[in-house]
Amino acid sequence: MLLTIIMTSQLTYDVPPSQALKDKLLSYCAERWTAFKTSLTKRFVHVEVEEGENRPNPCNEYNFLDEATWKEFYRIKTTPEALVSFYSLSYFILI
Repeated sequence: MLLTIIMTSQLTYDVPPSQALKDKLLSYCAERWTAFKTSLTKRFVHVEVEEGENRPNPCNEYNFLDEATWKEFYRIKTTPEALVSFYSLSYFILI
C-alpha cells in the first residue's frame, strides 16, 4: 500500500529527478502512512463499544480498505504483544 501511495504521489506531483527530493517524498509518505495506521488503531481498534453496539468498521469510510485487510490489521493490533505496547505507550503519554 505504501508503494502505491508513493507512486501515486510521483504521478500526481511533478517530482524533479533529484534523489534528495525522492528521499524526502518517501520519508513524508512513510510518516503519513504511520499516522494513518495509528489513527485506524485509535478510532477503530481501541474504541470503547457499548454492550449490544457494533464496533465501527473503517471499510465503510475508506473504500480502498477491504474486509480481509481490515480483519488482518485488527488481528495484529489485538495480539497480547500489541496491546501491551499500545497501553504502555498510552500510560507514558499520560504521565
